[in-house]
Amino acid sequence: MPPSLAGKVAIVTGGAQGIGRAIAAGLAAEGARVVIADLERAEEAAAEFPEGVGLTVDVASEEDTARMADETVERCGGIDVLVNNAGLYASLAMRPFTEIPLEEWRRVMDVNVASMFLTCRAVVPRMRERGGGRIVNISSGTPFRGCRCCCTT
Repeated sequence: MPPSLAGKVAIVTGGAQGIGRAIAAGLAAEGARVVIADLERAEEAAAEFPEGVGLTVDVASEEDTARMADETVERCGGIDVLVNNAGLYASLAMRPFTEIPLEEWRRVMDVNVASMFLTCRAVVPRMRERGGGRIVNISSGTPFRGCRCCCTT
């Protein structure tokens, strides 16, 4: 039996490391052609997968996400799957929220929230051209259970 994603093209944002890299590996194992969209090391990570494509993308940028969709279609023929995995957390300095600089807060919101809107808006028309697709948005459970490290001094 052929892999379940044979012939499909899957974009994984934040796919150059960590959870995103593991997701990309799983998609590739199921036969998908993987596109790694990340700020750093996208091409290096994509080289691990058959016909992998690496794109340097700032997912918080309208222009970059539009280019991501265009280049994926150009290089791979279409888009079938989008996994919105990119996010900022581990690289942030843990401190009370009253000490978080506004620019850092805005960057977190742009990457963790606005990027999902931007990437979906960029790829949905391309998915429709192929008769549909699948989008997986990944987020944190921290808002539902809190995090003591972020609120104490």
